[in-house]
Amino acid sequence: MKLKSLAILFVFIFCSCLSEKEKNDTLKIKRTEVEKIASELQYGFVNDNIIAINSIYDADALAKRFIRSTSKKRILEFNNSFYIGFIRQFNFGEILIQEKSNGAKYDFLRIYQDTLKDYHIIFRFFSKNGINYHDHLVKKIKDEPKIADTYIYTSGESLSDTYRTIYKKALYGGNFLTGDFTSSLFMRDMKKLEKIRTLNKNGNFEKSNKIYQTISSSFKNEKIFKLTNIATTANLSNKMYVKAVKDYESKYPNDPSLYLLSIDRFILKKDFQKAIEAIDKLDKHVKGDSFLNFMRANIYTYQNRYQDAVQKLKLVTADYPEFLEAYDGLLAIYIETDQKEEAIKILDTFVTKFNVNKKELSLSIKESFPKFTTTKEFAIWNKKNPS
Repeated sequence: MKLKSLAILFVFIFCSCLSEKEKNDTLKIKRTEVEKIASELQYGFVNDNIIAINSIYDADALAKRFIRSTSKKRILEFNNSFYIGFIRQFNFGEILIQEKSNGAKYDFLRIYQDTLKDYHIIFRFFSKNGINYHDHLVKKIKDEPKIADTYIYTSGESLSDTYRTIYKKALYGGNFLTGDFTSSLFMRDMKKLEKIRTLNKNGNFEKSNKIYQTISSSFKNEKIFKLTNIATTANLSNKMYVKAVKDYESKYPNDPSLYLLSIDRFILKKDFQKAIEAIDKLDKHVKGDSFLNFMRANIYTYQNRYQDAVQKLKLVTADYPEFLEAYDGLLAIYIETDQKEEAIKILDTFVTKFNVNKKELSLSIKESFPKFTTTKEFAIWNKKNPS
């Protein structure tokens, strides 16, 4: 799933360095404190509590992670106004709840410590747009643990990196750094990037691609531009999409976002083994996620490896018993492989567990699997369980 809303926040930030006390306090964070933050974040999402989510995300700490340090008076004045606007507008809770309104699920995955002993919390997003992960960095700010930054897998960068780009655009665009050709070029290409994103949002991908070709070669090498190109070409042709992903892979071979991109690329090429390998790499990078068995099952289904697909889907239903899509996958396989009794069991599950309307379910099955509805087993089920 893609959090496009993260890229359109226009914010203002003040520059300051982390104090030594804050750096040292990081080592004093207890795991129980991090678990509490994870619990509050999950609670906030489930209950649409934007205030609760924002209370555990420190906007000031996020601002300090990307603002340029300077002693120049004019830039300091700019930084101050930028900071004030950012603090007023940064609303991570609103971003999450907006995604939820689009059908996204947001689930806690795990807590881990990196090589610097900083704690991280990983959450998984899943929606009709696919899968995504948030890796939240926890820091102790003024003696209280808070989320200070978030790495977003589908964007391939942290929020601080995203805002750094916006900050630089505002700084250079305000002519605070005059006489810098690179800065001027940056502004022109950033305006083109905004235009491309607007066109993509409106479905005008052909025009987006034409504008992308006019961007300077130096900025085409930047991650934000390459990812935008991938989003554009994905809606033009498989060949262009695969080429864009390969280009990204050559520039950022070890980037976690590459695993998500590679899965789609390999599926389009029908290189299913490499798609499975990409899922395995993603699984390892997020320290293990059994939900990825759903993606493995889908690939096995493409290969007609139904027994392997069923095995993975049963693991998903065991770990995530409320995930209806896994049962739907089982139903399709059972019907395809003529396992009528197993298919009937899934139909019963839809009715009894998920409260699916019997009449609507029956009509849906007739549309999707008309041959199955002519079987004796379906007829008995239909008669035994009247609407």
